[in-house]
Amino acid sequence: MTGFDVSLRQKADAPERTISLAGWSASHLGWIGDLVENGQAELVVDHGGYPYIYELNARQILPWFAPVVREELAWRLNCKAIRGSWNTLFGAGTLLETELAACPSDAILQVEAWDQT
Repeated sequence: MTGFDVSLRQKADAPERTISLAGWSASHLGWIGDLVENGQAELVVDHGGYPYIYELNARQILPWFAPVVREELAWRLNCKAIRGSWNTLFGAGTLLETELAACPSDAILQVEAWDQT
């Protein structure tokens, strides 16, 4: 597969500790690029795709993972969705429902993307 393996994590109290929220495969990173362009996310590590790490406020992305907008999420992230199977996001990833629900809207999140080309 070409594209990116993406993970969404919440930064925790210790500098090197994170809490996993979701992971999936995406064909491109245009969606996070749009957030960077609009000043809603920041590219903090650029190792040419091995990996890219972005940081953003949870309120910028958590609403995308609400059950009522998950069909739009598939389109927004340009992934292949398996309809009706949201425990395995797009068949190649995971939504951690409990962790997503517990994540405060003012938390700092990291999006880590590994180039799979």
